[in-house]
Amino acid sequence: ITTPAVDEVVEVGTKKAPVVTTKEETKTEEVDFQVKEVPNPALPEGVRNVTTPGKKGVRTIVETVTYTDGKETGRVVKSNEITTPAVDEV
Repeated sequence: ITTPAVDEVVEVGTKKAPVVTTKEETKTEEVDFQVKEVPNPALPEGVRNVTTPGKKGVRTIVETVTYTDGKETGRVVKSNEITTPAVDEV
């Protein structure tokens, strides 16, 4: 019995190469303000007066996310900066 020659090489069990993609994601977080107390001898003891109301700031985080075959496989912070500073309450 003789088997004829084959023109193509067929490999059994070969996998497809993984598809790797990246995407940038941006998210924001609130930054809490600090409360500072300044002694005022003109006020009675125990009385507090807010001269500057506090205001929360905003932090912006940019991340590079790597996906392999549609599943997240990595996440790297590209930048992390306060875009709106918090205002301290005095």
